[in-house]
Amino acid sequence: MLEKEKIFLKDILNFEEIRNKLPDRRIKLRFNKYKEYDDITYNFVEWYKENKEGKRFNDSLLTVWSNKQKRIQDNDIIFQFIEILSHKWLFVNVHKIISTEENIAKAENLTEFEKYFGRLVVDFKNLGQNWYYIDENIINNIQVYEIKKKPYLDCVDEFKGFEYVSKQYKDLKQIIDSDVWRSALSSVYGVYVITDMHTGKLYIGSAYGENGIYGRWKVYLKDGYDKDEVENGNYPNKQLYNLVKLNGISYIEDNFQYSILEIFPKTIDTNKVLEREAYWKKVFKSKEYGYNDN
Repeated sequence: MLEKEKIFLKDILNFEEIRNKLPDRRIKLRFNKYKEYDDITYNFVEWYKENKEGKRFNDSLLTVWSNKQKRIQDNDIIFQFIEILSHKWLFVNVHKIISTEENIAKAENLTEFEKYFGRLVVDFKNLGQNWYYIDENIINNIQVYEIKKKPYLDCVDEFKGFEYVSKQYKDLKQIIDSDVWRSALSSVYGVYVITDMHTGKLYIGSAYGENGIYGRWKVYLKDGYDKDEVENGNYPNKQLYNLVKLNGISYIEDNFQYSILEIFPKTIDTNKVLEREAYWKKVFKSKEYGYNDN
């Protein structure tokens, strides 16, 4: 696989031009991450989905004080990001700060960047416990991961039928908890294939638990494998576990695709599901050439 050409955030958002136009202003990149603090859960992605213009979401981005430390200054221009995957951050707004006299800063949006709101995603690993950056050496070396064709909030697509289910990790992660997808995938047992798009290797699995395919895939999206899965007394996820241990969950996020091969009503004998799983393993030779160990 050819290495992608690196594109940097500074080339898209043109920070140098901003610095020249507004030399008295400080450019700040703020990375807003899910956290639990003082009995409050800061779930920026869910708040963004609820209403990207909503008071709760915007107030959380513009809170001036934290632990008696002032995190916003009157001369800041803040580029706001929220974490949608591990080390993947969605660009959601730019705030030009007007006043920090109250705990929620007064700000105006810089509308010239609106075409990238909800579409531009950067790949960036936070340094230590930091969550905002003003150092030009850091800001100028942040890489663009993708620019979505459609805004993030428009990508929760309709469920068109089980025969059309084939989603890359980042897309499946975004839609799986929507009502229609959760309901559909929970309603059936099934046999599925996970494709490593980097190597071409396959992993064939089956889902016959209480929550059907939804339950199985939710676990995979969280850890990259199912640490508790046991099949015929054996642990079938060994190669997936080793892949995550060696490369991290980010490898799964960047390279895995999830597709359905067969579905079954939840009234069926689960042995039938296992029989069909074994059949597809033979068809694709996923034990000989893929990630299946049993």
